Amino acid sequence: MASPLWIISIVLSYVSFGVAVGFVSTLPVGSIMSDTASSLEMEAEALFHTGWWSWYSKDTSERCKWPGISCNKAGSVTRIDLSFSGSSGSSPPQIGDLLSLEYLDLSYNSLTGRLPQSLEKLTRLKDLNLSDNSFEGSIPVEWGNLKSLMSLQMRSSNISGLIPYSLGNLTNLKQLDLSYNNISGPIPSELVNMKSLVELYINENNLKGRIPSSVSNLSNLEYFKLDSNLLRGSIPHEIGNMKSLVRLSFSNNKLSGLIPSSPSNLSSLSHLHLDSNLLQGPIPGDIET
Repeated sequence: MASPLWIISIVLSYVSFGVAVGFVSTLPVGSIMSDTASSLEMEAEALFHTGWWSWYSKDTSERCKWPGISCNKAGSVTRIDLSFSGSSGSSPPQIGDLLSLEYLDLSYNSLTGRLPQSLEKLTRLKDLNLSDNSFEGSIPVEWGNLKSLMSLQMRSSNISGLIPYSLGNLTNLKQLDLSYNNISGPIPSELVNMKSLVELYINENNLKGRIPSSVSNLSNLEYFKLDSNLLRGSIPHEIGNMKSLVRLSFSNNKLSGLIPSSPSNLSSLSHLHLDSNLLQGPIPGDIET
């Protein structure tokens, strides 16, 4: 017959095991719920600090019903479209706490101040449009962490400084529009790492230096505009390897030397603009036709 002490030991062991299993199985769920609640609280605070909806409501618990906002089933903000909304002021650093954000369009407003470095935390962001605003300073180097980004539009945003080399890390980017700004310096060689690019607009800036021959590595590029800059040197012969090009514009620079015949190899090319440069010699016959 089993000893009562032995039986009690078994029972206690079973109870201890059950408590341990219960503890292990419930802790992560509670932790996840806590993390979710904390994330939603940060989102609410971030939206409040922008002041962009102050005319509409200050009740952040109803933020998923605010104009221009879309949320997922968990209540996290995934989309903000405030284009043409008359928004003004600077972008607060708390905007980087909208960690589920995939789409942010603040174009055609009166936003000022420096571009928020905190956007680097929005690793799910696919589309960022800040065009036609009045920002100050340059593009933060930290934006090179936005690895999910597919479209970056900053046309006529009053940005200056250099194009950060880190943008070359955005290998999923299909559209980059930095036109009509005050960007200076050379074209970073790292941009050729963005091999998914289809559209590249850096026209109407103050870019200097040469057009790197390595741009020919952008094999998917269809629209390439560098006109109205201060670029010098010759047109790279390697341009003829960019078989997907439809529109190529290098007008109004200080490019010199002969016009290479290589663009005649581009069977998809329908628009070629090289006027207002210092080019010499005849127009290659194949291009004329």
